[in-house]
Amino acid sequence: MNMQDSAAFIAAYLECAAWADGHEEQTERANNGEFTSEAQARAQVECKAFMYRALPYMQAWTPEQAGHDFWLTRNGHGSGFWDRQLEGGDVLTAIAKTFGELGVYVPDDSECLDFA
Repeated sequence: MNMQDSAAFIAAYLECAAWADGHEEQTERANNGEFTSEAQARAQVECKAFMYRALPYMQAWTPEQAGHDFWLTRNGHGSGFWDRQLEGGDVLTAIAKTFGELGVYVPDDSECLDFA
């Protein structure tokens, strides 16, 4: 994997965020998991920052696996980098945890998901 895979990584990250933390009624109201432009910009910045630090440890990962696992790991779900038993999982878990947790919600004035 390399930085050119960031689009696939970010898409998987946002898809996982909507799936894992978007409540069903919110996700339905939010046009099937679409995110606000602010949330998309934040995801781009944070995912690329993560990738920049973590690329040396993600050689055994696809961008889709890594994006998905970045969301799950940073938010303390019962699955993530450490769970796949691929090389680098423990290091990737430690890096992901430095980003802190995020929530997903639909602002009252929007039909898209955002981060809390």
